[in-house]
Amino acid sequence: MLFAYNDDGRLEVVEDVAEARANFAAADVEAGVIRLFDENGRYMAPHFPQRTEKKFLGMKLSSNPGPFDLRPAAASAEKLLDELGPTIVVMPNRWFKDIDAVRAHLASR
Repeated sequence: MLFAYNDDGRLEVVEDVAEARANFAAADVEAGVIRLFDENGRYMAPHFPQRTEKKFLGMKLSSNPGPFDLRPAAASAEKLLDELGPTIVVMPNRWFKDIDAVRAHLASR
């Protein structure tokens, strides 16, 4: 299970990295518009092993980050429980009915 926190205050819960890749644009994950956290609320840093860049005469024209993988971030990285203050809505999912259920889950970890 992964938590996907959108910078507009939405919190989504997805099954795994494969579902996260299907639901969220790699560019949004790279830019931090979507931040992913593991089931314990720890930030998971995106990694783009298949990044491709288009260059012309040595100048970078565009970059496609490609599919992302997730790696545990440093112990000092942000935690989801600290980010939930401005959460507006928890999107429907099979694990949690509301933000209070998410908070209770994270507090127990």
